[in-house]
Amino acid sequence: MLLTESNSTLTMIILAFAVMGLPQCGLLAINYLYQKNQQALTFPEKLGKKTPARDMMYLVFGCFTYLGMLFILPASTMSILLLQILFVTLSLMVICTDLDQQVILDAVNLVLAIGGILFIFAAGLPFMEHILTGLGSGLAFLLLAIVTRGGIGGGDIKFMAALGLWLGYSGIINAFMIGAVLGGIVALMLMITKRLKRGDLFAYGAYYAIGGMIAFVIKFSPVFAQ
Repeated sequence: MLLTESNSTLTMIILAFAVMGLPQCGLLAINYLYQKNQQALTFPEKLGKKTPARDMMYLVFGCFTYLGMLFILPASTMSILLLQILFVTLSLMVICTDLDQQVILDAVNLVLAIGGILFIFAAGLPFMEHILTGLGSGLAFLLLAIVTRGGIGGGDIKFMAALGLWLGYSGIINAFMIGAVLGGIVALMLMITKRLKRGDLFAYGAYYAIGGMIAFVIKFSPVFAQ
């Protein structure tokens, strides 16, 4: 369905729901997945404890992210609009779960990968480039995990593979570079303040998710295409 004046009201309703409703839905989904995947959590003892600060940060960051990305990424069709909303929703879930539990859940990665394949067709992107980028990204991070002897988790490997399906070659390079720089700065600040020690686990996946959203905007926004 093309986004024209005749269905602009429906479009605005969807955007309003995305901004106001989806961050809350994302939190509900995260809590549900936590309960179903307790064995995968790094800090299962946190389950059942109220986390108002985390929830508020997620909701506020989520609202601003939806507003920002959805208004600078005009979609030509309803399917592309819905897939962009899905991408943002899952990226926010990755940020939240990785910072909270240092885990990226398989269910989130699976839906992200399926959404990436659908986005390739919906947006008319070069199929082989994006498929090979997804496979290559996953393989590259698998090799990094081997070299670092477990320094990169399986969830990160699957996430980067799924992200590659959405972004293609140039986009995944940008996502990696942005995520590496952001994560490195935060890790350095935590080490300086003695909140992180050498050898401690660090949630790099969250910063790759942020890098992925920024790379998505750079690749698909007409603002950067000019």
